[in-house]
Amino acid sequence: MFTVAGWVVGITLLLIWFVQRRQARASLRWPAVPGRIQESRIIKARDSDGEASKVAFVTYAYAVGGTSLRGKRVSLGKTNARTTVQKYPKGTEVRVFYDPHKPGSAVLEPGGSGLIALLIVGIIVILGGIVLGASRSL
Repeated sequence: MFTVAGWVVGITLLLIWFVQRRQARASLRWPAVPGRIQESRIIKARDSDGEASKVAFVTYAYAVGGTSLRGKRVSLGKTNARTTVQKYPKGTEVRVFYDPHKPGSAVLEPGGSGLIALLIVGIIVILGGIVLGASRSL
């Protein structure tokens, strides 16, 4: 039972890592346009486990092909809330990197950070499931 659960959860995490890594790499080739930070503050948020944490809430305006757009994604990976808000105060002019196939999908920092942690957790969950499953059958 633990082995199956470990495989299912672990493989799911590895698939998520693969998709995010692919998008992060693609974002390094996205075109950039000028933008401006509209809002930048720290808010309290709850994760899927219900745990509270502080996250950066940053919105920015930019235009692609004459269409005005708004974005709120700073990076495709994890960022530090305090550092992010300090780096992008309201009114700051920024470069916005957007997906040429979906201009509404944009980031301020192309590439990805923190993705390796997802890979490691996925591998640990798979190995943990195998070890727990093996120890139960002894």
